[in-house]
Amino acid sequence: MPLTKEQELVITILAALRSQGAEIYITLETYNILTYIIRNPPITKAIIANVDVLYPTELFKKWLKQITETTTLRKEDAKILAYGSFGTSLSSTILGIDKILTLDKCLQAEFSQKKSELAEKLKTLTKTLPKPCEKAKLPDVILLTI
Repeated sequence: MPLTKEQELVITILAALRSQGAEIYITLETYNILTYIIRNPPITKAIIANVDVLYPTELFKKWLKQITETTTLRKEDAKILAYGSFGTSLSSTILGIDKILTLDKCLQAEFSQKKSELAEKLKTLTKTLPKPCEKAKLPDVILLTI
């Protein structure tokens, strides 16, 4: 079965980023979809071999709730933003990510519209937190186009 244009784009970007030495993360939910739902083993293996998985931290749910109260995003999209600020690696060596790459126009548009309000809420949330959580930040949300 041939790849969709979206799948081709993802594979191309993944290869380009890996060749530059970029660290690439996917959410735990995306990992589960790739390993349990998608039935294209070569694509799944290629993606999983080149990414790490983000896991929610203790503050993930609290931040997710604030995102859903502030935006009109569906819960799945709000989770992606929450991982961007309060996701971590299995070894807990990172907190959040710098950029979210997405094909979802609605996610990018809503984030752009509510970015300053979310930044203020995140600043309030992290003000009293211990290190390293006090350094949590909003990621950039970059729309990929075909």
